[in-house]
Amino acid sequence: MSHDLPELAFEPLHILLVEDDEQLRDSLREVLEEEGYVVEAVPSGVEAISLSANRRFDLIVTDIKTPGPSDGLAALETVKAGNPEVAGIVITGYSTEEYALRAAKLKVEDYLKKPFDMETFLATVDRLAEKKRQAQGLLAKELLFWRGLRWFSLQSISGLTGRDVGEVEQLYRLGSGVFREAREQLAYESSLGLAVLRELGREWPAEFHDLFPTRVAQTINGEGAQRVEGWATSFLQGGVPEEPAFQEPTEDDAEMPRGSLLNVALLLESAERFREARAAFADVLRHSNDPSDRYLAHFGMARLALHLGEASELSEQVESAVTEGSRLGPITHSHALAERALLLCSGGHPAADAALNQALEFARGVRDTGSFALVSLAREHFFSHRAANRARLLAYLMQPEQFALATESANWLLGWLLAQKELGNEERRFLGKLLRAAPSAFERLLVRSVDVDLLTNAVSYLEFLSPSRRERAIQHLKSLDDESLRSRLARRTEGQEGEKSLFRVFSFSGIRLYRDDESLDITRKKPLLLLLYLLYRDGPVGEESLLELFWPGDEQKARATLRTTLSYLRKLICPDGSFDPLPRQAGGLAVSSELPVWFDFREFTQLVRRGRELEVSAPEQSMECYRSAVRHYRGPFLENVYEDWALEAREETERAYEHCLEFLSFGSLKSTSWGQAYEYASRGLRKDPLSQPFCEMTMQALIGLSRHRDALALYEQSEVNLRNELGAEPSIEMLRLREMAKLGL
Repeated sequence: MSHDLPELAFEPLHILLVEDDEQLRDSLREVLEEEGYVVEAVPSGVEAISLSANRRFDLIVTDIKTPGPSDGLAALETVKAGNPEVAGIVITGYSTEEYALRAAKLKVEDYLKKPFDMETFLATVDRLAEKKRQAQGLLAKELLFWRGLRWFSLQSISGLTGRDVGEVEQLYRLGSGVFREAREQLAYESSLGLAVLRELGREWPAEFHDLFPTRVAQTINGEGAQRVEGWATSFLQGGVPEEPAFQEPTEDDAEMPRGSLLNVALLLESAERFREARAAFADVLRHSNDPSDRYLAHFGMARLALHLGEASELSEQVESAVTEGSRLGPITHSHALAERALLLCSGGHPAADAALNQALEFARGVRDTGSFALVSLAREHFFSHRAANRARLLAYLMQPEQFALATESANWLLGWLLAQKELGNEERRFLGKLLRAAPSAFERLLVRSVDVDLLTNAVSYLEFLSPSRRERAIQHLKSLDDESLRSRLARRTEGQEGEKSLFRVFSFSGIRLYRDDESLDITRKKPLLLLLYLLYRDGPVGEESLLELFWPGDEQKARATLRTTLSYLRKLICPDGSFDPLPRQAGGLAVSSELPVWFDFREFTQLVRRGRELEVSAPEQSMECYRSAVRHYRGPFLENVYEDWALEAREETERAYEHCLEFLSFGSLKSTSWGQAYEYASRGLRKDPLSQPFCEMTMQALIGLSRHRDALALYEQSEVNLRNELGAEPSIEMLRLREMAKLGL
């Protein structure tokens, strides 16, 4: 890696022009290029987002309204999210309040109202360009200063350790595997130099530390620096640590869309990399103020503690999770109490029975039927408290909007059902559905249990396992040396083929894929996106369309790449080659109907669709659908994926999620369920702090809860946000609710 950084102050500015009027777009590009700017011009917001995913621009000039799912403002918002320093000029022939508020929220630097003359246009661009040049000049000076610090620390370490400068350079190059930006790499090198000196018992004078830029201190305490702890010690012990396996991005392998740190922690947990998962969950708790993230991270830590047999850590983490859940509202609080109780039961904790009773009473009080059903069945399984209306509880959990709860508890639910001497029709239907959804939990139960009666019942359901899993289970059953079990086994397994492995895909706030419970790591970007696209389309897609979408250009090369990609995916999804998971059909390529697939996006959209159908005829059932949809939503769909189809789907899911929260908030307010109204309205407000409807509903819920001071505080904060970000005043309804809150005091 070279540190001969370009003198950024003298580089021409790169401008992205977004304008759907071809004649105007060509004219603007021409005058900008004549002035020495480097210009890329596109007709739509979608193309602007796609282009900016791999290139950095200094300035975006965009028409507000452009064709396609992402207009000019949406494109500007997306680009600013990845590059906050980019400046924006908005061209508009519209003066609606909606566009003005959106533009103000993005802190657009300047506006041009159509029609305008070219002199005005160039003067506006030149004014912003001059500001960017000044900022780049300061950056160049800062980088020059850091180069000096780097040279000084390199020479100091070489002299104090007697090691060759080249070896120290090799140590410094390790930073390229962690940091991508030049400023962060230089900050890392300076901080690593200090770490080596401290290991030697040397300290530079305190006044010298004051010379270091702020970014150095941020790097020392940041996530990247934590990943390279110990490198200085290893260097001083005689060697240079192994360089991280970092490769330059290629077309298929670059910038895998992993999503949030929470999603990374969940990936590590599912891959049974428990030590790394614990560190990642701890990072979430250390750095995130989002109560939803903290709630999920505490439960992640609790699951790890259960796996590692750490009873005191389990107790501590589940209590912290319940505390975070209580801050989110009564429904999440109820879910937290239920999950705490189930984890304590699984760990054989002495407080488990009391926790189940508390969860049951709380769920009854807030009418959380899903948690109530699950906890009632758990009391019967773990403590022999006969559940009233067992068939009714199972029928409720079998509903599409509730079945995810049952799947999450498959480990003990399957054991409980298979231990029953007789099963009714409803129980058998529930068991069959659960076995299809959680075959890995069934296999674990079979290979770990020594209960002959349970295993004898379980033999009847071996066809729900894939061939490889079924074979492992059969070997265990034969090893128990029970003649009646062996006889039943011989009769039941003759001629059985077994189920296909369940393929599970999580796509909200990052991407996780599983074959049964085995985490699949797709290390190439294009194959991953191709698979996700086929799942998203949920039907045949013509090969020509796929080639144009993923590999435009040389058709012969593209077809060869598609064949290689499909071969890679087929082997990943079905290693034994027993069937083709991605067959060519009459209409094109598709995911095979033989492959059992659970896709959170599909579950979410089906729940939303069902909820919309029931809004008028059965509003309570509609709210149940929306509650389940909200549970599936963990963050943006395919976060950090900027292909057109993904952007369109992401916008649709964001609108659907907000609709769910709005309907739930309004319905809860209507029934005076103030706690639930606060939970859903405040969740919507966290998603969009400038949403006046969610602010109004949150204030109304707080007043209903007699939390008048909190309602006033929310009004005051929202008033500041609206004025600072949008230049807007609070709504009349917000003003009315403020007066109601004052009266309540």
